[in-house]
Amino acid sequence: MFTKTDCLEILTKVPLSNRPAAMMVRHLGYIERFSRKSAFNGPAGQCDVRYFAYSIDQWMADDVALPFIGHQFHDQMEAAKDRHRSALLTHDEDEAHDRAVGAAASMLTAGNAVKAVWFYNRWARFAEYQTIELLSTNPIVVDVRDAVLQISDNGMEVLKCR
Repeated sequence: MFTKTDCLEILTKVPLSNRPAAMMVRHLGYIERFSRKSAFNGPAGQCDVRYFAYSIDQWMADDVALPFIGHQFHDQMEAAKDRHRSALLTHDEDEAHDRAVGAAASMLTAGNAVKAVWFYNRWARFAEYQTIELLSTNPIVVDVRDAVLQISDNGMEVLKCR
């Protein structure tokens, strides 16, 4: 949902009387935002309702694949720097950065380039990392500061390594 669409948040509401549903959405990582009295008119009449949300930031924190995807991306960048004899330094291991890169890379490979760059840059400014720049959407070409990359169904191609 977060990689292939413009979705930033998934919202749901659960009748207060439906405890199993409330337990399930909490198990999935949803956060209760608020509740309202007599907000749902169902077959049994009006009932109280809890409102839950699952944000793109929560997804980035929860998804178990993202650190691996981000780490793979960094490994590919380091290999490209070695091949091109780049003098640029690599940064230390950083799971938070791997998560953010994994999320952006997942969006890029899903063809959602504008969202990927926006999402990564939002995180990068907060975490004090360099931002990236979208150079083209067709084909997807991104300047990640260390290199210029083209993203396609076949993966990532380094067009220029600094």
